Amino acid sequence: MAVRPTLSYFELRGRAEASRLLLGDLGVEFIDRRITSPEEWEALKQDVPFGGLPRYQDERVDLTQSHAILRYLARTQGLVGLDGLPGENDAAAWVVYDEIQEVLSETQEHLWRFAWEADYQDTGETYANGILRWFLGALQQWYSEHGEGEYWVGDTISHIDYLAFAYLDEVRAFFPETLARVELLAAFHARMQARPRIAEYIDSGHRPVVFGMAVDGPKVDPDVTLEPGQMFHNPWTQPIVLGG
Repeated sequence: MAVRPTLSYFELRGRAEASRLLLGDLGVEFIDRRITSPEEWEALKQDVPFGGLPRYQDERVDLTQSHAILRYLARTQGLVGLDGLPGENDAAAWVVYDEIQEVLSETQEHLWRFAWEADYQDTGETYANGILRWFLGALQQWYSEHGEGEYWVGDTISHIDYLAFAYLDEVRAFFPETLARVELLAAFHARMQARPRIAEYIDSGHRPVVFGMAVDGPKVDPDVTLEPGQMFHNPWTQPIVLGG
């Protein structure tokens, strides 16, 4: 009997969300393990080579780098075919995936680092109208040149689409007006959000309500209705009350 894959991460969207979206959208059954206590994390941390998560395990691999996991899932799930792209047998054709994955990774990291600036709550408008708007404009230009009107690379969905959605969904949460100005990216976000399995996941109550941590605490999705007294369980601090 095949063993179900396991994706281990915290009770956050963060670095695991693109892989969760990919697996869920493709209907792949997997164990979505959430690490929520210091004791559990201390025990697990000794077992991962670089002391960090996410971690993906199946019958063949044990991976702990989020983008290595995404690339592996793309290959094993048949999401990186070159049909419809120039030079199907040319190694250079594959770099289109790698290039945009690196760009999306850097823009996502930039958004996360912004939330660790001491005054980020007071400088959101400056950030939105400056570097964020520039990043989104550059991404939209790339998207318009490489996609086929719906997906980021070619005419079929790939791991890039899940990574882009995870990033843009965080932009949607905290800078909705900025996302709305880049119409192609806003339309892409809406299409991905409407995919039946992704919509089901969003509405399931199983999706983490916290994107990640900021300098002043958890970054909670403002579109989520919190239950009174709802807690954020994590391995770094005491449980934090999210709902009033």
